[in-house]
Amino acid sequence: MRFSEVDSLRIVWHGHFLKYFEDGRGAFGQKYGLSYQAFLNAGLIVPVVHASCNHLQPARYGDELAISTRLYEQEAAKIFYYYEVTRAADGALLATGKTIQAFLDTDLILLLTLPDFMRSFYDQWKEAMLTHG
Repeated sequence: MRFSEVDSLRIVWHGHFLKYFEDGRGAFGQKYGLSYQAFLNAGLIVPVVHASCNHLQPARYGDELAISTRLYEQEAAKIFYYYEVTRAADGALLATGKTIQAFLDTDLILLLTLPDFMRSFYDQWKEAMLTHG
């Protein structure tokens, strides 16, 4: 944990957890071919339309955090990511959260059906990492 992320009590400011979710989403995307660049290459833009975080315990200056990111298959034209932030030293669950991203085309038109790109992704990784949700 960096000093710039904590308040005067050396507790991580709650708003940083959304950044940690972004870090987890980015790492997930790089690992499984679901990066923002992959979306752009497929002609898709995927803005976050919802974010929530449940703060369970404080993270403190000096803590090393681990972010677990999960994705569940959906038929809706949205991506639902779920996160758990734990303290690496003892595995304590510090926060859980969720983000939802919508699909837009490059003209910024909202897509109402699941894009082929995402359907192919689900088909490719279904057995390895996805659970129906």
